[in-house]
Amino acid sequence: MIPEDDIAVAVNEMVESILEGPFKAFEHDLGASSYHPRMMMKIILCGYAQSLWSGRKIEAELSGSLRMMWLAQHQRPSYRPINRFRVHPAMAALIKEAFIQFRMQLQAHDPIDADAIFIDGTKLAANANKYTFVFRKSVEKHQEKLRAQSRLMYDTIHEQMIIPALLEESESLVTAGHLDTMHQALETVKTGLTETIDATAAVEDRKAVRAKRAIIRKTKRKCADLRAREEKYTEQLAILGTRNSYSKTDLDATFMRMKESRTIYQQRQIDIEMVFDNLKANLAFKRFSVRGARKVKIETDLALLALNLRKFRQVQAAPPAGI
Repeated sequence: MIPEDDIAVAVNEMVESILEGPFKAFEHDLGASSYHPRMMMKIILCGYAQSLWSGRKIEAELSGSLRMMWLAQHQRPSYRPINRFRVHPAMAALIKEAFIQFRMQLQAHDPIDADAIFIDGTKLAANANKYTFVFRKSVEKHQEKLRAQSRLMYDTIHEQMIIPALLEESESLVTAGHLDTMHQALETVKTGLTETIDATAAVEDRKAVRAKRAIIRKTKRKCADLRAREEKYTEQLAILGTRNSYSKTDLDATFMRMKESRTIYQQRQIDIEMVFDNLKANLAFKRFSVRGARKVKIETDLALLALNLRKFRQVQAAPPAGI
């Protein structure tokens, strides 16, 4: 039913070659009987090899795919036990043993050279707390743009006679204090317009006043935003002092860049086949479906193992050279 060169056969042979020891950690004496960890390992690896990254998609394949039904022996675990299994604490030891057995299979079939070791230079970084450093150039650039917006708002409000002149002719800098005064003046105007609306009976007149109040409200919100950002940038520059950067989590720490960092990065680009580029291109692996360093490592290992199984099966299915 299943061809010999199918990915399911490669998965089945590799998982069956793993010794019983790593699977014993999944055994328990409480609750209902659990699915056998060998079967769970098979369907997850086969699912990953087909770019099925969610437990629900793997569950759906168990009732529609011959190879998945064959591996599961017609059992149909739901997405819940599938998701629990693939992040189980014992998975790290099981995956390590799986890689050992898979490497032994590769050596037996002679598609790899055991004398050479290649180390990939890919760097994994979390999205959480991605921007933890504050840089002087960035703060000064954003503050300059902010002050141009603040000056434009001041000129507009002053021309509309909402506020008196707050700056001397020789002054051009609108400070957080000026913005606070502008915000209070806009609040006073908004309150007056609300009272006018309540006292006006004519519908058209009320609509006109409401439209004017909407503009004042929008300007007031922008003024509050400009004031908050001006205070933030001022505080950041005060913390920086004479430094060019500092860490948000440790105000005394300064960002350090090694002189050879660029050289190392360029050296990484020489690699012909980056492992994670290959993973994204061949299995459409774009994001992790789990959270936490331990779980992410497990999913990374499973994805790489599935990718290698798929490549191994393709090598076996390829016709001999010269044919």
